[in-house]
Amino acid sequence: MAVERIDPKNVHPLAWADHVHRYIWAKGFCQGVVLDVGCGVAYGSEVILESGRVATYLGVDVSEEAVRKARSDFGGVFVSIIQASCYGLPVSASSVDTIICFEMLEHLDCPGLAMAEFARVLSPSGIVLGSVPSREQEELVEQIYGRNRWHKERFNKAKLIKLVQSFFPHLQLYGQSLGVVDVIGLLPRSWPNAAVIDVNPGIPGPAPGPILFVAGQRHVDDDGNGPDVVRILPASSVYAPEREVAASEARAQALADQLAAEQAQRQALADQLAAEQAQRRALADQLAAEQAQRQALADQLAAEQAQRRALADQLAAEQAQRQALADQLAAEQAQRQALADQLAAFESELGAIVQAT
Repeated sequence: MAVERIDPKNVHPLAWADHVHRYIWAKGFCQGVVLDVGCGVAYGSEVILESGRVATYLGVDVSEEAVRKARSDFGGVFVSIIQASCYGLPVSASSVDTIICFEMLEHLDCPGLAMAEFARVLSPSGIVLGSVPSREQEELVEQIYGRNRWHKERFNKAKLIKLVQSFFPHLQLYGQSLGVVDVIGLLPRSWPNAAVIDVNPGIPGPAPGPILFVAGQRHVDDDGNGPDVVRILPASSVYAPEREVAASEARAQALADQLAAEQAQRQALADQLAAEQAQRRALADQLAAEQAQRQALADQLAAEQAQRRALADQLAAEQAQRQALADQLAAEQAQRQALADQLAAFESELGAIVQAT
């Protein structure tokens, strides 16, 4: 059966060369923020980020499994992978500089809706890089494997031009063919016959392959960014299994190192967070202790004030008692004085009687 999703760890070298070749070609055009729609496992991110003009790579795929694998194998500082539909891209309008959509439009029921969404998110000076299987390629593959049940649309040159130019007036077409060499070159009007670059005279020409395109709201054929022809010669030796294994091991080691660094960073952040939480708890305990101390002092002050009021009341009572005793003593003294005066009067009267007798 035909290959629908490429996994660098499990693919024939020629099939891998055919697919990665498109990203090598696209790298010459890419710049700024790159949005790869239908990115699969995002193996193309490594090629695209080799360009010094690319700032970030954002991969979008509808498959949860592909997105999970992409994040595991190719996620990084400048790479983000999101699960989303091409009909509703989770990016702002006019925020993307380059859109890539390789071998994706033929899978859609409504490719026009996807192109409309591309037009929404692409900046006015941005470009769209895409590819679709040509009708000739589809027919050849169908003879070998049977009809591809995943492909909803078949594109010839005219149909692709009509679709793309409905949204992007400036368009440049390329053709790709895999044979002794894998070639991507500008597509003449007489394609497919004139699309073959004869690098080995006498050897049958390559079979028809996908149609690639560069499209935008501005001219895309005179800026000098993209290459006229990109070759992989020969595909089987460039992507030989031993080199592929070495590259996979190096990529796995790099990802492991990156994961270890991220885990160390997360651990450092976790330790910092734990230290901050411990510090906050210590400050909270200190604040609670200070509040308890203040409450104790307030209680002590209230007790002292109550004690002072009690002493004041006791003193007032003693003073009242002393005043009462003083008043009682004065009354007794007055009574004694009255008795003394009465006794003196009685003695005077008695003396007068005795003297009279």
